Amino acid sequence: MRNGIFLACLLATLTACGVNPDRLETMRQRNEEVAEGPQSTDIVVEYNDGDPKALRDAVSGLRDMEASLAAAQYDAYVAKRYEVTNVLSPELAPELASNDKKDLVLRRVAQLDSRLGATGGERAMTLVDTKRVGTASSDALYAIQDSIDSCARAAVSGDKQMSSDLYRKFEAGLERARSLDGSSLSYVGRRPSGAGIIDVPIEVALCDAKMARRKAEEADEAPVAADLSKEYQGCAAFDVNIEAAQTGANAFGDFQIPGAGSQPTAVPAVCEKFPPSSDAPSNVQRALRDKALWLKAGDIVSMAGPFEYDQRETLYKKGVARVYRKDATLKTNKCGAQGTTVICEAEGSEVAKAINLGGHYMARADFHRKQSNAARCKEMADRSYKATSVALTSTSEAQILLATGETITKTEAQARLEALKSQANDALASDWCAKP
Repeated sequence: MRNGIFLACLLATLTACGVNPDRLETMRQRNEEVAEGPQSTDIVVEYNDGDPKALRDAVSGLRDMEASLAAAQYDAYVAKRYEVTNVLSPELAPELASNDKKDLVLRRVAQLDSRLGATGGERAMTLVDTKRVGTASSDALYAIQDSIDSCARAAVSGDKQMSSDLYRKFEAGLERARSLDGSSLSYVGRRPSGAGIIDVPIEVALCDAKMARRKAEEADEAPVAADLSKEYQGCAAFDVNIEAAQTGANAFGDFQIPGAGSQPTAVPAVCEKFPPSSDAPSNVQRALRDKALWLKAGDIVSMAGPFEYDQRETLYKKGVARVYRKDATLKTNKCGAQGTTVICEAEGSEVAKAINLGGHYMARADFHRKQSNAARCKEMADRSYKATSVALTSTSEAQILLATGETITKTEAQARLEALKSQANDALASDWCAKP
């Protein structure tokens, strides 16, 4: 990594203090001579009581930076970063001009900046390594400032869609700045408004890191079980309530359909058990065909049982007519299955839900482990453990459909749950989360 990033911080703070521009240029040239530290091994800097106060403060601040970065507190990291580089500046600490530990601190800052960049993604990682420039088009800088403001709002917005829209605005602003002045994304110096200092690579990396954290937190939440129900054509029966009011001794009027007479819910039926033809009384068939406009020509009308009588303000003859249809539009259960041979979380299966949650949270634990976020890894492992520790009372022998698309048996489900619970317990009881 070029040491220009160290100079950027020094330039930012010293310019704010009113340092002569020629002096800043001299400092730029000097800091470019600082050797690049090894990137594969963490640089460790310690101080002793005999070290100058400025150096002791810088090393203490460096530890705060490391802690903030480890806790994904990126705003705190950037704020402390400027404090550290400021306290080491030649203007404030001339006694450190030839102090070897000062250069070690700056090289460690560069390592941590690279880690911040890696957290933010490829763009951030590339930008924090760029050599800084001290001039850029004001139009490009205004575009950058607007985009950074949009990203700051995106990171804290409680509306997921608004956050996404603001982040797109951020990226569009950066592209506009790049088209206006290709070097603007490497700029460090006064903001275009003249108020304060902006280090564009660090600001962009900060934004990308916060948005990456937000997206990771959103991904940590278990998805809502998908409703996989769909329509299909098959054999079905429709039950229709009918009734006729008494009009005289042993006489009843025409059958009526209570309510609006809309098409009732189709219930899957076995085609082979259909009656061969309509066998309901003619006055029942006539009532349905005249008043149930949803009937089709090939429907078979039968009775679901015997007639009954109901005494209200008058006597009613009641019954249930059953309509059979071979090409009815039916709907599967929420697992996408016909009948109840397959169950899933969306259909209310606690077994499927426990496995889905346990697997999701352990996958997220592994993600955070690889991101060196041990605390979040532990949290996800704990969620997995709790999800798979539920008491399962289901005795259904149906196949169990998981969120992964697998269909397993009850015996396999029990083994899967025990394995997930054991895996989560091992993660919590060991240092697994601390080993990327």
